[in-house]
Amino acid sequence: MAGVKRDNFAQPRGPAPTAGLLADLQAAVARWARGLISSNEDVRIKGSNSPSPGKSMSESRSNWPQAFYWWIDAVGSYLVYTQSQIRIGQAGGTSNDISILGDLRAHHADLMIGSAGTVLIPRGEATVNGQTGESFLLHHGDIIRLRRVELTYFQPQPWSRTARLVVSSRHRLDHSVDGIILLGETAVLGPKKDAIIRTEWEHPLFLNWYQNRYWIRGPEELLVDQKRTGGCAGLEPNSQIEGSWGSFRWEPIQTR
Repeated sequence: MAGVKRDNFAQPRGPAPTAGLLADLQAAVARWARGLISSNEDVRIKGSNSPSPGKSMSESRSNWPQAFYWWIDAVGSYLVYTQSQIRIGQAGGTSNDISILGDLRAHHADLMIGSAGTVLIPRGEATVNGQTGESFLLHHGDIIRLRRVELTYFQPQPWSRTARLVVSSRHRLDHSVDGIILLGETAVLGPKKDAIIRTEWEHPLFLNWYQNRYWIRGPEELLVDQKRTGGCAGLEPNSQIEGSWGSFRWEPIQTR
């Protein structure tokens, strides 16, 4: 993939990204698009501010909204969380992050997200893949049952802590969204099956946390908040991004 001149990039608050980081972003997108990043490969962007082991993502992103909507044109809508602890319970509970219209306790379970991955801690009747326990380290494809409510956990890339939760039973969230995204330091949207959000776009979009904000990278020019970029730009919590593939926007929401 051809390099992009530095002056084509929106400048972040703080030091500009190094040429090495931008090259790594480009290389990661190219490798992912060619299928060279496999499900068992440990990939990390050099120079990124990824949390050290044991440090929660919310600590490293304290300046970022803990929750926002992700509206993607012709794809769907998602409720996104960046915090390290997420509370699940019956709809109507004002303290819940994820509220489900089902026969649940007011506080039925917690998700704890850290360097080791995502852990489910039941507070009420719960199983993962039919097994009971006091806590569960979740893996891609796990089926979570909270009484009769069924959730499916997707984490298609083990090298990224970003995951997606989908209600796979007849129950509904109290938000009209297509799923829940637990957003880590990296995420890929695109046509391949290991993208966190599958789309029919010809090429993927790549997100990476760096210098206290998310950066987006794609194979073509992007329009970010009405400003043209050379295919890579820093984002704000309420950014809108457009390209030949369509558009998406973020909308911060008030958390509990």
